[in-house]
Amino acid sequence: MRPWERDTVNQIQSGECAIPTRNTAHQHVYIFGQVRSDEGKVTRAKILLDSGNLTKIGVVISDEFRKKMGLGLAKMGGRKVGTAGAGLGMTRIGMSQPFDLKIPGLRKVFRVKQAIVLKELTDEINLGTSFLQKVQEITGKSPSLKFHAKGTSLNLGKESVELIKKVIQCNRLEPDEGPGVKRPAKSWDQQPSKKAKVEQAKEPGDQYVGITRRSKQMNAESPVPRMRPRSIGQRSRGAPIFAGEDTQLKAQSLTFVRTQKLSGEALVEAVPLGYGAEACAVTAVYDGINRVAILNQGGHKVLPKGTQIGEMYPLQLAKLEVTDEAVKEVRDEPGELDKLYKDLKLDENELLGKHPKMLSQIKEMIKKYKEVFSSPEQAIGRTNLMEFDVTLTEGARPVKQRVRPLNPKQKDSLRAQLDLWEKEDVIERCESPWASAMVPALKKGGAIRWAVDYRGLNAVTVADAYPLPNIGENLDNLQGSRVYSTLDASAAYNTIPVAKRARPLLAFVTPFGSFCFKRMPFGAKNAGATYSRFIDLLIQKLRTPHILAYVDDVIVHTPNLYLHMRELEKTLQMHLEAGIKLNAGKTHLFQPSAEYLGYEVDANGIHMQEGYVEKILQWPVPKLPGLHRLL
Repeated sequence: MRPWERDTVNQIQSGECAIPTRNTAHQHVYIFGQVRSDEGKVTRAKILLDSGNLTKIGVVISDEFRKKMGLGLAKMGGRKVGTAGAGLGMTRIGMSQPFDLKIPGLRKVFRVKQAIVLKELTDEINLGTSFLQKVQEITGKSPSLKFHAKGTSLNLGKESVELIKKVIQCNRLEPDEGPGVKRPAKSWDQQPSKKAKVEQAKEPGDQYVGITRRSKQMNAESPVPRMRPRSIGQRSRGAPIFAGEDTQLKAQSLTFVRTQKLSGEALVEAVPLGYGAEACAVTAVYDGINRVAILNQGGHKVLPKGTQIGEMYPLQLAKLEVTDEAVKEVRDEPGELDKLYKDLKLDENELLGKHPKMLSQIKEMIKKYKEVFSSPEQAIGRTNLMEFDVTLTEGARPVKQRVRPLNPKQKDSLRAQLDLWEKEDVIERCESPWASAMVPALKKGGAIRWAVDYRGLNAVTVADAYPLPNIGENLDNLQGSRVYSTLDASAAYNTIPVAKRARPLLAFVTPFGSFCFKRMPFGAKNAGATYSRFIDLLIQKLRTPHILAYVDDVIVHTPNLYLHMRELEKTLQMHLEAGIKLNAGKTHLFQPSAEYLGYEVDANGIHMQEGYVEKILQWPVPKLPGLHRLL
């Protein structure tokens, strides 16, 4: 098989979820597979084969795993997904971008076009019946689970892979990673050895129903609590712990059973006592005592002397080496916060000065979301929710421009800009038949803003028809507001990554070499439409009329301070989750008026900005005699 040969198993583009809410018996078995993103990132994933997953898509992943893989969202939002527990549900984040899935032991590499992303999902990947049905449609072979004396296997024709069966009869908690768990890394193309064996659980039966939800609530129809599954790996077994005497286990009670003395602090994990799910030891850390707690959720029982009730793992204190850098970071934190408060002008704020208690609350909120503001360590944000792409018209040919002459001051400025972009991973050196020229433009303060002349590329780019917001409508929506906050995104366009195939098209030339943009540049056709779509999706998710945006100009407006504080926190949370960094020096919070889209807005209405009016009033009167005669 070629290394990247794969079959598409998920052709369904959308669909609502239907997960059973009755306590019906389903078989649940696990397997470790490999996942590769389109960016080339490969990781090992724990996969649950769940016959209780009846979603139309058939593939469900956790939001935590999506972030770990760096997968964006092809579609955001959706209704809550029901689970086996009555009244429970999981938050649907949206639909993920495509990825490749490989199951060791099977020759095929499956292409998952999209997967449902759930916030509270315990397992990294959950495969349901629709997935297995698609496998059958594509391969012509019927997948099946075979349960035998030595364990469980997934069969696809003559191919077979051993699975790991999960048992939750007793409360077993165990970390997925740790010094005792050895998991040798395998390359994407490496096939498992025929001699390799997977450790099998000895206990029969699995009582999971439907997709497992991260929750402390118990199944309403079962006394068995929902727990984290036991990790699988080559872990050394702990020392056995035995009951030191016959012990009466009273019904529905917690009883301490005398055992041999534990050596120092030790983690005690439960083993089956023969009572099914009704009674087992309480997994916990015990400190040098000779008693272990047994939780009996059933009727009266007698625990015979010599019964193994658990396994003991001694704990060792890890030495934490504190580096000078870590100490410096902690010591500098108050100073960094003071600088952030100063940049935001909180202590000078006219409205907040009248409400000291609210000012203190706002400072705590800014401290909570301080990571959303740009810093010397990271000035430009990055999102994984959207990508910028360039589609060329038919017959388009590469456009090549020459390096434009620059004076020494401009060269120094360009070198500093390129260094910043390289540090922030915005650009990379490249070889491309496309070459656009850099052009300088003066900012208000006299500094130089660098852009790329993409007119040649834009002429052969297919336009994105996404509509921009209506300026007049945005201004009308500000009616009735008295408190305003305007948020300035740091290098807003550079927040969105560029698709790999489009990067050579965005190449530009400088006296220092040729570079390509890895993040969306200013000046490229459809950049404005892409960012507008991005920010609209984020704001629509908040479902509030108090947050407006025109491309990268975001404003929060409310009739009072208390509502404003709540809406501003939503906005900061939105930027933090989306990976957008804010420029504190250009962000104005809790103002009685605001400059927005070329106008000044306040409680009295919309006005022209005084600076613009002043320029017109100061325009010199023409003094040419010939002009008077002409008029």
